[in-house]
Amino acid sequence: MMLTKKRILFVSHGLSLHIRRWIDQFSFQNKWEVFIFSTQHGIGYDFDGDNEYWAKTHHAFKGRKWQIECGRLNLRKSEKDQLCAYILSIQPHIIHSFVVQGASHLVLEAKNKIKANFPPWITTSMGSDLSYYGRKPGHSQIIKMVLSNCEYHFAECHRDIKLAANLGFKGKVLDILPGAGGLNLNHCRGMWTKGTVSERKYILLKGYQNDLGRALVALKAIESCSKLLKNFKIGIFGASPQVVKEARALALRTKLKIEILPWISHEKHLTRLGTARIYLGLSIADGICMSLLEAMAMGAFPIQSNSACTLRLFTQGEGGFRVKAEDAQDVANKLSQALLNDNLVCRASILNFQMLKKNMDQTRVATRALNAYEKVSQSHGFEPN
Repeated sequence: MMLTKKRILFVSHGLSLHIRRWIDQFSFQNKWEVFIFSTQHGIGYDFDGDNEYWAKTHHAFKGRKWQIECGRLNLRKSEKDQLCAYILSIQPHIIHSFVVQGASHLVLEAKNKIKANFPPWITTSMGSDLSYYGRKPGHSQIIKMVLSNCEYHFAECHRDIKLAANLGFKGKVLDILPGAGGLNLNHCRGMWTKGTVSERKYILLKGYQNDLGRALVALKAIESCSKLLKNFKIGIFGASPQVVKEARALALRTKLKIEILPWISHEKHLTRLGTARIYLGLSIADGICMSLLEAMAMGAFPIQSNSACTLRLFTQGEGGFRVKAEDAQDVANKLSQALLNDNLVCRASILNFQMLKKNMDQTRVATRALNAYEKVSQSHGFEPN
């Protein structure tokens, strides 16, 4: 079949919800044909309930009005050789890889092998990509090699622009956008539970406890506020095993109503956020946390560790609280304020939604992203075949 549109190839280690939402922005246009090379095998999470692994099909995004071609993986060949063959086969005008110290390293290997006429290469830093792994031996060397060899970069916040420059990036930053794209804010607003935010009796905690997540610190803060929380229900999503164990022990000690929440569809998760008075998320490193943005979109008052890209999202003490990820007393102090001050949480829900409408609206973010791709295309003289 004759290709008549400009072609873009996305390269990733798997197709997470974040990456799928970014790529889904191409449903707003008709100028590009989209291709994906994903290196993971097996069944991946499908938060829309389909549970079909994308990289095994030629047409991902089933049900969309547009199509995406997926590269098929061959276990008998190296990932580098397969990616090289796929690039030479489809001849993309642009390559965009997600996570600098992840799939981008594979693109670097392909670039070193193909050499001549390699397409313009865009990278995206996501989450703790640069802020944490950029300081880790072994990872930092890979990140520096990638950033010194790609021409363009999408950053999630201003902090990551500085970090990328310090790690060797000398190309052009295309824009500062959330790595998962924007939010359908009209849809979100329609899902808020009835009544004011101050009337909500639910607290939601992101339950990650690992190299980065600090949910156990949050549980200590919750225990300090147990008297204030006696009429609330506390839900923990994404709970790590340690968190499950400690949460159950905490419930026994304090008689607090704590529930470990199962994985559910993204739509149902948004509905759940729309019942929460407070969202609590702690980690020692992060980018622009999508759980945080979604909580704000659903009216919940955010208490987020200051390691995430929150500086331009809300004013401290007005739209939310930034806290020290490993300081349970700091978290408890801010949590008690959010529990006691009804005016604070109600006003924050209005301020945060206005900010998101201005900066994180799905259509606006998609327009900016697509404009960035067009500028790269134009600067290299690409026209549709």
